[in-house]
Amino acid sequence: MMHNNGFRLLRRDNLIARRAPFFPRTPNLEPRTLRAQRAFTLIEVLIALAILGIGMLGVISTVGRGTRTALDLKERTFAHWVAMNEAARLRTAPQWPDTGSVNGTEILGGETWRWTADITKTVDPDLRRADIEVARDADPDATVSSLIVFIGRPIQPTLPRSAEPPPDKQGSP
Repeated sequence: MMHNNGFRLLRRDNLIARRAPFFPRTPNLEPRTLRAQRAFTLIEVLIALAILGIGMLGVISTVGRGTRTALDLKERTFAHWVAMNEAARLRTAPQWPDTGSVNGTEILGGETWRWTADITKTVDPDLRRADIEVARDADPDATVSSLIVFIGRPIQPTLPRSAEPPPDKQGSP
């Protein structure tokens, strides 16, 4: 049945619905289905927000742990570099280090680091052991990095023999 303004009138279950002729007939547009649809209730929205909030807390916690780990790795790396610098100084020093404890400070990465090197004898008389510990200057009791290196006795340069000319090999027949 057609209405005078071009819309079809549908009769179903004693209800009349108006539908444009160019729309396909789908169950979503039937009057009974429209009445059966309902919106989200406030409690459903609050539960969804609570679940979303718990998920976001997990993400934020993970990002925070990652940031703390990165800062800790940066601190340990700088402390290890300070220890390696001191080991290089001990190895390349012109004098063989005496046994005992040596300490000092170094600035690296915008922070002051305190290092301590305990130098001890070893079984080999030409080697010394250096236990180097590095801590932040603000908290010298908390060791951030430690390193063990062995230092060999410096090689003494040998002086050339007397400046005598080598024997002449052409002289005898």
